[in-house]
Amino acid sequence: MARYVVVGLGRFGRTLVDFLTREGKEVIAIDKNPDLVEDVKECVARAVSMDATDEDALAAQELDKVDVLIACIGEDFEANQLVTVLAKKLGVKRVITRVGNPLQMKIMKLVGADEVICPEEESAKRLAQKLTHPNIMAYFELADGHSLIEVKSPKHFEGRSIRELDLRKKYHINLIAVKHIVTDEKGNTIEKVDDLPTPDYVVQAGDILVVVGKDEDVERIAR
Repeated sequence: MARYVVVGLGRFGRTLVDFLTREGKEVIAIDKNPDLVEDVKECVARAVSMDATDEDALAAQELDKVDVLIACIGEDFEANQLVTVLAKKLGVKRVITRVGNPLQMKIMKLVGADEVICPEEESAKRLAQKLTHPNIMAYFELADGHSLIEVKSPKHFEGRSIRELDLRKKYHINLIAVKHIVTDEKGNTIEKVDDLPTPDYVVQAGDILVVVGKDEDVERIAR
């Protein structure tokens, strides 16, 4: 089983711990605030109240046996940076660090973080997508300028088959699923998902298309 260390039990860190433990993962939770550690100790494998920037204290946690460490010590950039450096030095396979802005993201990558996340920037991007492309129901940023989105089917798609639309050739995107509302035998409305719909599938009003491709291409059908 993969072992995770979460350093910093603020709102972000605690939420992360809750999700990981709910999925049955082994989690070691670290924070220098004993009250936060006390609150989480019943749901994790080990909860430790300590200064994670202390190399000796961090080394005592046997980080060479840990698969992933997430450094998310609130707004303390210097502490997160030091924890990142120490974690890599102590043999953690993968270190993920939370930052507050793009400049900090660049610095963390330079000091050895395997992955850097900026929740505020990501939330702002999602909000901007929602405001500028109201037909986009969900947006997931992938690597290298690619995205996966759930988008309301455009009016000019309705009544046309997947073969006729030829999305890959005309729009340079791939359709991986279609969501639509159906009525069951009891008259209840439920959401149905058709994975990899056939070329003969005809797009209906209200369909949600799940597509993947370059950012500019997937956004083009949402306009």
